[in-house]
Amino acid sequence: MRSQAREINIQATDHVAFIHIPKTAGTTFNTIIEPLLAGLSSCPEYFLTGLVQSDLDDLRKFQFFRGHFPYALFSEIIFPEGFIGLTFLRDPVERTISNYRFIQHLLKQDSAPLELPQTADELDQIKRLTLAELLEHKDLRINKDQVNFQTGFIGSSVGSRATLPALLLKLFPRNKGVPARYKYLRSRVSDVSRVNGEITRITLNVARKRLMEIAFLGLVERFQDSLFLLSYTFEWRPIWDTTRLNAIPEKDDEEPTNPEMLSRIRDSLKLDLELYQFGQDIFERRFNNMTKILLQRYGKKEHAKLRWPLPNDVMVEFLEQNYLGRRDRRAQQDGIPAAEYLYKPTMKVDGLFGWHIPDFSPEHGHMCWSGPGLYSGFDLPCPSGTDIQISFRILMALHPVIIEQLSLTVNSIPMTLNHSVDSDGAFIFTGDIPPTAISGRFLRLVFIIPMTIVPGSVDKSNHDPRQVGFLLNWIKLQSH
Repeated sequence: MRSQAREINIQATDHVAFIHIPKTAGTTFNTIIEPLLAGLSSCPEYFLTGLVQSDLDDLRKFQFFRGHFPYALFSEIIFPEGFIGLTFLRDPVERTISNYRFIQHLLKQDSAPLELPQTADELDQIKRLTLAELLEHKDLRINKDQVNFQTGFIGSSVGSRATLPALLLKLFPRNKGVPARYKYLRSRVSDVSRVNGEITRITLNVARKRLMEIAFLGLVERFQDSLFLLSYTFEWRPIWDTTRLNAIPEKDDEEPTNPEMLSRIRDSLKLDLELYQFGQDIFERRFNNMTKILLQRYGKKEHAKLRWPLPNDVMVEFLEQNYLGRRDRRAQQDGIPAAEYLYKPTMKVDGLFGWHIPDFSPEHGHMCWSGPGLYSGFDLPCPSGTDIQISFRILMALHPVIIEQLSLTVNSIPMTLNHSVDSDGAFIFTGDIPPTAISGRFLRLVFIIPMTIVPGSVDKSNHDPRQVGFLLNWIKLQSH
């Protein structure tokens, strides 16, 4: 079993795949990881129904995938030469209950889950059933597809051509002379995650092996600890859990889960329960190994008497020191700093936090909203010299007070800023960085605003649920 916590510096040529098992906090995790990997070209598809429209050669041009795609899609088809994988596991009983309730919630809104079109002929029937009644209907495909779902998602195997599921055979023919385009839309996960329609102990053994090999494994029940392990694994600043998205709405009249129902669910998830226990062991070993290494590198006498797991504030302190050490070692390989540095969203940058996924417009190019919190920033390379000016362009904010009260610190030193409006109505901020703020190879920029806003509160036709602050277009650091 791989018990060592891995330390990986993701390169511009790497391929990364977040394998999102449904109802394992993946929507929340995506909001965290997507901005951090903005420097990699990202596949826009999240469901198999969209992915099957693409040619295999076109898919291989993307570097970052995230979505409801089983492990075998990457390990055996798209990137058989290897990829950096990430996934989360969740207590199988809780995940199954959450998934049922989420589907029922969507159906009550007349919105069918996009990733489950194979159950379209069952939706009217499902809509009228309680959770207990739904579990009684063994004939429904939605029930069959949930049996040991996590084991199938991770342990699926394409196998030989004779056992290759029809969906993948049509999507990615082994014969390169056949056009790899699949026009019949179908996203049935069971077609990919099962061999001959069954999930067996062979599937479980494959899933175990892949969990040992995967670069990052998190647990929903240990979400903050998982983010600490994520920060350590990929050399990022310590990441805090600040939001939960796509959660099931809680209601007072929610149907309780009785012991008999729980027993029936467990009986159908025996392989998943084994896999989850195995995943817990891997996670615990990696987390403890990370803790041991951090204590050896940065621990002091006062830390020797602390019990494990370490308090969050101590863990954040250690992970921050670890990040800074890696960042500075990488910078030493970059040679002499230039006199000017221009940052645009989607560029790979150290220490990024507090930003949403970058957007693009033909008029302004790449841009990025701050949020969901009031603090946003990153560590930018410091130009050569001591007389350095900063300028940055903000395309818009949803309230004037955000522009009026925006402030910036550089290496914790407050900046004096002036701003003007250009011909496009964008705000250009400028200021001279105090010499006392210039130290080392990096400048840590932290933007502070008084509020963030949900766009729908300003424009009722805008259904963007994010809390956003200001829309950044670029930042320039220039030495005079």
